[in-house]
Formats: sequence, C-alpha cells, structure tokens
Amino acid sequence: MQRNKMIKKYILLTIVFCSMISISGYAETDDAIVNLELKLQNIIKDKFPKADFATKPNFLQISENVMTYMIHTVDKTGSISEKAHEENGPKHNGFLLRIQVVEGIYQGAADLPQTLKGPYWDSEVFIVNLMKRKAYLHVKFSFGKQISKEFVEKIIEIIKKGSLSKTVGSIVH
Repeated sequence: MQRNKMIKKYILLTIVFCSMISISGYAETDDAIVNLELKLQNIIKDKFPKADFATKPNFLQISENVMTYMIHTVDKTGSISEKAHEENGPKHNGFLLRIQVVEGIYQGAADLPQTLKGPYWDSEVFIVNLMKRKAYLHVKFSFGKQISKEFVEKIIEIIKKGSLSKTVGSIVH
C-alpha cells in the first residue's frame, strides 16, 4: 500500500516536471515565419524540389546547393582582410534565404535595402516592417550567378507581400 502511494507520487511529480519543462522550453514559431514558409514552399519546391527548409521560432532558412567558402572580408574602405573566414553561401546554381523576425524598430548601421555583389554570389538585404506589431523581418537572400532574375524577383515579391507587411525601401536588381 505504501509502495503504491510512492509510485503515484513519483508519477504525478514526473508529469508535473515534464509539463513545466515542455512549457518553459517550448516557443511557438512566429506567425510571420509560418505564413512566409507556406507561401514560399510552392514556388521554391516547384523549381527546386530538394530545397532544404529549416524553421526556428523566429527564423526561416531555405537553401539549395550551398557550400562552405573561405572568404577574405573586404571592409567599407576597400581593405581586404589577411585572414579568411568560413562562410556558407550558394553555389553558382543555388541560393540561401535567411529571414529573421526581429522585435522593435530597425536600428542597424547598414542603409537598407542593399544589393551586395560578391565574387561567388550576390545578395539582396532588406527589411520588411510587420503591420500588426512593432517588429520587422530582416531578410538576406543570397543566390548564385545562374539563378534567374525572375526567380529572385518572385521570391522578394512574396516576402514583401506575403508577410502581411509594409515594405521599407525598394529592391532594384
């Protein structure tokens, strides 16, 4: 009889403990990320059926044909760093799309939007203010030289229009 009470207490404490861990450790994926992932899946999976979709609570990364490069950073004065660093980027026929929901108002040093032209790939970097709250999407869309202009423009259009958002700046490619 005493043993049964101890087992019941143990089971009850285990359930309570597991519930506390799951509640405190669980973060729902942001609605803006969920909406964009659904809208982007159709067009991306149609053209790139093996594209990888990775979602975290406030982050979405979609990639196809990506590899790690050794990059010598060029700063705003044109100086090239002596030491190379590793950076993931798309191959000539791939892309890497990173979208992060950031709470608050953009206060970064970069004047966005920007088109970054690199030796291996180009990137469009921009923000999209979310309409229903004080937050924005920080978007970096890197793509290889063989990715069509139409595909890039379509993805950017979906991000701007599909996130229930108001766009800051415009993208010219």
